[in-house]
Amino acid sequence: MKCAICTRGIEAGDQFCGWCGSPQRRIKMQTGRLGKHEIKVFPEEVKDRYIRLHPTGQGEVHIRWELDRDSAGAPWLRIPTTEDILPVNRDSQQRIIVYGGRLPEGSSHIAHLRLHHTTKQGSRLNNERLWDRWCWDTSRVTLEVLRQSPAYLVADRTLRDLGRIAQVAFLPVPQLFRLGNGGHADLHLSLTSSSHHLRLSQSKMTLAPLETLPLAAELHLLDLTVGQEHELALTIRSEEDNREFRFTVKFFLQHPRVELPVLGVDFGTSSSKVALLGEGDIQQVRLDGKDLFPSHIYLHADGRMVIGEEATEYRGEPNYLRNLKSLLADNLAWVEVLDPNTGDRIKHDLHALVAGFLRRLFRKVRESADFERFVGKGVSAADIRLVLTIPAGTSSEARRETEQVMTRILERLGFAEVRILVEPTAVSFLYAAEDPEMIEGKRILVFDCGAGTTDVSLLRVRLDQDAEEGFFFRQFTNLGEAGLSIGGNLFDVALYDKLVSKLSDKSQAKLRRLLWTQQQGSGQWTLKSG
Repeated sequence: MKCAICTRGIEAGDQFCGWCGSPQRRIKMQTGRLGKHEIKVFPEEVKDRYIRLHPTGQGEVHIRWELDRDSAGAPWLRIPTTEDILPVNRDSQQRIIVYGGRLPEGSSHIAHLRLHHTTKQGSRLNNERLWDRWCWDTSRVTLEVLRQSPAYLVADRTLRDLGRIAQVAFLPVPQLFRLGNGGHADLHLSLTSSSHHLRLSQSKMTLAPLETLPLAAELHLLDLTVGQEHELALTIRSEEDNREFRFTVKFFLQHPRVELPVLGVDFGTSSSKVALLGEGDIQQVRLDGKDLFPSHIYLHADGRMVIGEEATEYRGEPNYLRNLKSLLADNLAWVEVLDPNTGDRIKHDLHALVAGFLRRLFRKVRESADFERFVGKGVSAADIRLVLTIPAGTSSEARRETEQVMTRILERLGFAEVRILVEPTAVSFLYAAEDPEMIEGKRILVFDCGAGTTDVSLLRVRLDQDAEEGFFFRQFTNLGEAGLSIGGNLFDVALYDKLVSKLSDKSQAKLRRLLWTQQQGSGQWTLKSG
């Protein structure tokens, strides 16, 4: 073998060259950033750090560790083995112990070590003496100990005041709070809400060291009292130290912003119902002191019309019409009215009669105590948006025809805006708005059996977002609508026919007299089968 320095011949296994005194072994040391060995330690933690020494060449290397003068008084650092012989043909891991609990205040601490090793170059050149006492070299090792903080929760606030918000089905809040980890270890959090009105986007959260994330939530507001301030609480628990933190969300709930009052009319075959959406919840409008308003009219010979309870006073007379909407379904253009003085029959435009009924109905709505309380006095049709329901129809063509007819009729009334909905579809809007389980993609099947028709709607829920205020509201994709001209009136007729078939002629005549008497408001009656 030859010496790596002077190239003279040496024996295998020689630690030094007998000619130039050069050691035949070297040490490579792994260092971290900027030539330092970084050690991160938490308070009260005892941490081992290993410095890897990589000998090259042949023969053994003797090493000896000592603290530099400026680090001799560091009680937080200890080297268990200060002297060692590095083995042949493999690396060595030198252990250093750092005591986090002994570290003084401050985030960074520096210690300097000296590593003495028998690898000094060129000792006593050209001299044949023994070289071992001249071959010690010294390397300086720098340790930087970073004192780490344990994981702990930081937040931008513990009370979030949302101010005034409108009552909608649900309101997303993308950043209700901003949570962070102020420490240098992972932080595991458990999140719970004390109210179903506050639904968190997640029940668990893990924050990496020094990481911050937003906590998103949804506010479900439909069953909260409008016009009051509300406080909702949530609890966040740190799983590291089992500490709990309370956060509060505060807001004042106000009615949804409605530019114009919305009047909803369920124009039924036998009776109608009216509701109002103004600066508040949906309010039922009672007409003539009752929830249901009869869809009946009576036409005098001179063209005067009375509706509702007033019309029922003429029940049984020739000019009394009790199922006005059914006449529309039969595609009638005219209705004949008998002149009691002359006996002549006078034709009236059916569409004009329906428009007259709705005009008088709206007049009663404006005069009602409910309308004055929620909207006020002096409001005309031009200040109202109208929503009217129609049957689904036996086909899509029949439904479109009915919608066109009703649109032409309503144009005569002068409302600011008119929208026509199929009856079971209209029912679905309120049902889905109040049911929190109505998530996107859910299907709803609605049956509506009325006096004149039976209608069915199949709908799928979808979510749309308000472009200005950001809240979400439910809409529907119509998957299908169908209807039949079969309703409660036909059931009554079928029951009547079945009953009459069991009676004698004499009893049938008595039944007709008793029914007439009952329509006039008189008392009780009994029948016997023939």
